[in-house]
Amino acid sequence: MSMHIRHQIKIFWIALLIASVPIIITTINDPDLYFHMATGKDMVINHTVDYSKYYYSQVTDNYADQRYTFLGDIILYMVHFIGQDVGLILLRVLMVAMCCYFLFMVSDLKPDFFKLLLLVLLVLGTYQLQMIRNSIISLGCLSLLFYMIDNRRYFGIIFLLLSWCCIHGSYLLAFAFLCILAVCDVLDKSVYDRSIARKHILLWGLCIAVCFIVINFNNPLTASYFNVNSVKNVVQSSSLNATIFKSDPNLLSFDFQNPFLLDRWYIRVSFMVAVFTLCVVRPIRFKYVIPFIAIMTVGLGYVRMVGYIPIVCCYILFTAQRSNHIRKIPQTVCAVILLMVAIGIYTHTDKLLFSFTEFGFKRNMIYSDRCAKIAAQKYKGEITFNTMDNGSYLLWLWYPGKRVFIDTHFAPHPNIVFTAYKGFCNNPEQLKQVCRSAIIPFNTPKLIKNFIKAGWYAEYIDSGNVLLSSLKCEVKVLVDQKEYDRMSDKHKRIFNVVLSICKGV
Repeated sequence: MSMHIRHQIKIFWIALLIASVPIIITTINDPDLYFHMATGKDMVINHTVDYSKYYYSQVTDNYADQRYTFLGDIILYMVHFIGQDVGLILLRVLMVAMCCYFLFMVSDLKPDFFKLLLLVLLVLGTYQLQMIRNSIISLGCLSLLFYMIDNRRYFGIIFLLLSWCCIHGSYLLAFAFLCILAVCDVLDKSVYDRSIARKHILLWGLCIAVCFIVINFNNPLTASYFNVNSVKNVVQSSSLNATIFKSDPNLLSFDFQNPFLLDRWYIRVSFMVAVFTLCVVRPIRFKYVIPFIAIMTVGLGYVRMVGYIPIVCCYILFTAQRSNHIRKIPQTVCAVILLMVAIGIYTHTDKLLFSFTEFGFKRNMIYSDRCAKIAAQKYKGEITFNTMDNGSYLLWLWYPGKRVFIDTHFAPHPNIVFTAYKGFCNNPEQLKQVCRSAIIPFNTPKLIKNFIKAGWYAEYIDSGNVLLSSLKCEVKVLVDQKEYDRMSDKHKRIFNVVLSICKGV
């Protein structure tokens, strides 16, 4: 490689880094993170999880154990143990860097504007996967899988899936793409090259068969580490008479939608334009068309999979360009820009509106701990109501000394718990029969107002939460002037709104 090419590659990666920093070095927002860290800590110590020690609310007796996520939970816990919040954000940076690097490695390795633009849009479009939880590891793993498939690293593929199936459920998507790409590779060589070695087919078949075995129920990593028979626990809290509420459909059902009946016009348009993109590839290869249609159908049909669309699209376009299968670059560039910007808007904007994302190595404002520590001491052994948004962080702070009411991790609970939770949020007066304290985050000011109107009193206010009491008391603000001055303008506005609600202004 000449010095000129090396210089171009350095400029390429520096430009990508500058463009990506505002997106990847941002606030820790994901409400599931601290649940995974708590279970990771539990698994390091006990090699199992007992959800009855986590929650005051009812825990289901038929919830599948953590055999498919325990390694991811442990990784998150260890990263935080070593690097705290900065370590978690650097994990995001590492996974995004891995994703970009391995996708670049399947291209023709020429650092041009086309690739730079695609990778910048990739960083934007995968924002959903960049939320710090187990799925963030799949961001790097999927691109690594594509690199291994492209270079036929059969043993590497097996080891990757063996590890991946203990980290996050997206290993099923990875296995599906392994099968699809292997079959498409054989079809393309048979149809267009008119030659396919039997050895080549045999190796792909053996690789897929071994992968199927290692990701099976009896994963050897899980069997050797995790006690899979000691996690089924049932707890009925006598204080929570949840049976008075009717059960709702499973909350996870809202993540599913018909991929061909979308309510956002730009997603529909981008899908049609992206399909047209494949038509400029001559001849149309199976390894481009089938994976693309598969990921678009799955990604737009299941919201949690939408972040994988840009990764697969980049892989298809980079390999097509390397093989000189793309003949009309301008049309392809326009189509891909439209597709990936649409996906980026779809994922990035929704998350921004929800999570108050800010630049920097820090947590979301609702993950403050002063009110939580007071509640842990003053109301120890009692039920303290909390919301789904701050539940996992409270679990991380309180466990094992105090349990939480609920968090965003749906799986351990029957539907009736979420129905009860919604009932208490709509009618906080009824909650007084269950507990005498509640801790509500700033991102739900309407809920705080509902509690105040229902006769609850703000007892303490810190930088992100309000500790409420059912007994009359004077509000105490735990934020001094210096801390207030360090807040961002957005944070100050929210703090002032919550403070005025609590003081009845």
